[in-house]
Amino acid sequence: MRSIQESPNAVSAREKKLRQSEITASLAGLPAPKNEYSISVPDVVVEDLPEEEAVPDAKDLEEQERKEQELREQERLKERSTVLRRNLPRPKPKSKAKPPVKNALDESSPIEKLVEELIQQEMEAIIYHDNICFPADSHNTPTYTALQEQFLTSYEKFTDVELESAAELLNEE
Repeated sequence: MRSIQESPNAVSAREKKLRQSEITASLAGLPAPKNEYSISVPDVVVEDLPEEEAVPDAKDLEEQERKEQELREQERLKERSTVLRRNLPRPKPKSKAKPPVKNALDESSPIEKLVEELIQQEMEAIIYHDNICFPADSHNTPTYTALQEQFLTSYEKFTDVELESAAELLNEE
């Protein structure tokens, strides 16, 4: 006989323990697990592919393409005038439609006047060249008219050695 009534929580806890002991007793009769696995890999000799047949990695290709793009951009940057390389404000050309014309110089003028005219003509040619080859809105690829094509073929480009020697002469002055 029970002298004290058991609470419902105590009864459910006792039942739970009884079920656990029954499950443990029934599982004790099972055989022990055998975790024996053997993994066998056939001996395969991996032959190295010759260099010609090796496929380059996509990441390597992207890196090489990026480096080539940087070199091309550096070469294009060298073609730009100092104003564009230094990101200074662009001077406005006299005419966007037609290229500057080199006028015949008057030999009887004083030498200072001749020099000023030559410098003015060269500045106009540089400004025009920069505006058609490197437009301010660089999102668009420049398209050239026949007149502009003719100007670009006649535009004198200098080698790096010539530009360096000219810079040295300017520094000496």
